[in-house]
Amino acid sequence: MSTNFYPHDYNGIFDNVPEVTFDRFLRVDDGEIISAEIAQRSEDALIRNVFRESQQTIPGALFYNQLTQDQLDSIGQAAERKPGEEFALVFTPERDLKSEEVHQFGAKSEVTNEQIKRNDKDALNRLLDFLTLTIVRKLDDYVLDIFTKADAAGLTPKSAVPVLDGTTSRDTAPSATSLGHLIEHIALGQEGNLALNYNMLIMRPTDAAKLRVEERVTGLSLLDDFGVELRTSRSLTEKSAYLIDTNRAGEVLWEDPLTTEVIDEKLRHVQVVQAWATPAAAITTPSAINKITFNMPRGA
Repeated sequence: MSTNFYPHDYNGIFDNVPEVTFDRFLRVDDGEIISAEIAQRSEDALIRNVFRESQQTIPGALFYNQLTQDQLDSIGQAAERKPGEEFALVFTPERDLKSEEVHQFGAKSEVTNEQIKRNDKDALNRLLDFLTLTIVRKLDDYVLDIFTKADAAGLTPKSAVPVLDGTTSRDTAPSATSLGHLIEHIALGQEGNLALNYNMLIMRPTDAAKLRVEERVTGLSLLDDFGVELRTSRSLTEKSAYLIDTNRAGEVLWEDPLTTEVIDEKLRHVQVVQAWATPAAAITTPSAINKITFNMPRGA
């Protein structure tokens, strides 16, 4: 079990293998270079950026406390203590831990011995691309499924902002734009009991492109002006996004970190390459994940 998606420093692995052959790529340390390459290509996976790495050492499931509304309401109740009195109780951990079982996500691909013999780098790159894209998509789907279930249970907040229709001009007041409303929700998070620091916005690539146009037109930048990083995922539904405080949102346990296995199928003269990871992730602070829906009329 590991506390990281990929528990090694993959940057150094490539220093001494710029001209590594296809065969060596498959064979070194039982496919370790493949794992390192997939890890490097999957740095944008949501699960690696939204959730903190759990330090739990018990396999099988992630055990966690989820912050309740009563606990939130206790913040700020501290009062001056007089002689003989107790301090105000502002936080009591839940006695019954919640749990999330681990889920294994992976994929396999194969290359022929002829491709390996001919050092077909295009075939190698396609293999790495398909393995990476498949695993990242499955991991992103898992994260968004967790978000969706929390939303359906009424645990996470929801906010509506104006539609992203590409009509923003230099004459449009920032307060009438989708960007302006997002900035307002960022500020409201800081004013709440937890003083949330929303530092990530996840959107579909097409919606993110429209928001970047608004940034350019208005001269405002989520990252430069407010410290909010914009990330994209194809797994999101259209006209929806998530504004997240990644320092508080939740945790992820890796029962199996990213692992690669190369299987020699001698009868077919092919090498099967399979890669997988086994996480369990959960939301620990529901209010740190604000679901954004772009459905308000412009100018509202």
